[in-house]
Amino acid sequence: MKKRIVLAVLICFGIAGTASAGFMLSHDEKADIAVMYIIKKLDLDENQTGKLESIKDKLQKLCEEHKKEKAEKTQLLIEMIQSDQLDQAKIIELINAKMQKIEESAPGIIEMIADFHSTLSHEQKQIVIEKIQQHKHF
Repeated sequence: MKKRIVLAVLICFGIAGTASAGFMLSHDEKADIAVMYIIKKLDLDENQTGKLESIKDKLQKLCEEHKKEKAEKTQLLIEMIQSDQLDQAKIIELINAKMQKIEESAPGIIEMIADFHSTLSHEQKQIVIEKIQQHKHF
């Protein structure tokens, strides 16, 4: 009886440890895993893989730029909350700056995605459609 309890506890800890290991990956590692998953599931050729990698690299570059600005904006937000009056104009300015960055970077990324999309076969597109329907994230 004791052996079964000990074994059950060890299995539970093993499963919990394995599940939590995914949370310790960096964003870059998670992106690499996602790209490898897409390459495997869609059976991409070298040209398609290169295009997918370039999309990943561009998105990672944008994330790094965002991280650099995040600490400064977080401190500014804390100062605004601590003040007696909230500076609405400054908040609008921050939102507009964020929207401008999105509007500047979106066309380039969409162009890269469209270029990648044009290289996909009908079967590969069908796999993507099945995954979207399976996960229903849209």
